[in-house]
Amino acid sequence: MRGEIDGLLVQSGLTVDMLSHLQEDTGFGDRPVVSLTAPIDGCPAVLRDERLGGKLAMAHLLELGHRRMLHLSKGGRGYPETARLDGYRDACREAGISFDECLIPVQLTHDHLAEEPLRAAVEAHPEATALLAHNDPVAIMACYALQGMGKRIPEDISVVGWDDTDPFPDANGNNQLTSVGFDLIELGRRAARYLIDRLEDRPDGGAPAAIQPQLQVRGSTAPPCAKNGYRQSILGR
Repeated sequence: MRGEIDGLLVQSGLTVDMLSHLQEDTGFGDRPVVSLTAPIDGCPAVLRDERLGGKLAMAHLLELGHRRMLHLSKGGRGYPETARLDGYRDACREAGISFDECLIPVQLTHDHLAEEPLRAAVEAHPEATALLAHNDPVAIMACYALQGMGKRIPEDISVVGWDDTDPFPDANGNNQLTSVGFDLIELGRRAARYLIDRLEDRPDGGAPAAIQPQLQVRGSTAPPCAKNGYRQSILGR
């Protein structure tokens, strides 16, 4: 590294070993590094409150009356997966419902290969009335896959996405996907400000507060009502 960089904002992929290598490089040295969305040892991070997001999503489905939910994710044991699972547990505990009986894990190898494991899960667990996806693209693919299985959204299965970045439009172009969203512009702003403060040697007040989630409730979630559809399906258009 030739030293033209004053500091570094990292969105993903930086490991502790990579950070150590950077700091040992004479072209980078002790220049400040700030991580976005993921905690890294030895590096300040601007995070999203993933645990609260998980709690909001699960609480929403529980309040609607769902008790068996498919959880479509890559099943990682690190952040943010563990934080979201803790949030799901928080909601189940507060509702007096068994987390282990409520959540049905569905393992993904790649985001674009969701249909086969989803189909197997739906066949194995016909009692499931809701689905939690680890991001919006997976949630949208799940909606179309469920449509191919003859399922209606939300009458047969409610679907919740994550990030609130990708729309699932109805016939009028209105986004119908219920999703856990975060103010990503504010996240970037806080990270950039923190990095600039380090570059200008301003007092370090600690990493900025986590970005709080907002559950955007739309047409892909509703009370379970598989036998008697009470409103027009957004997928059956």
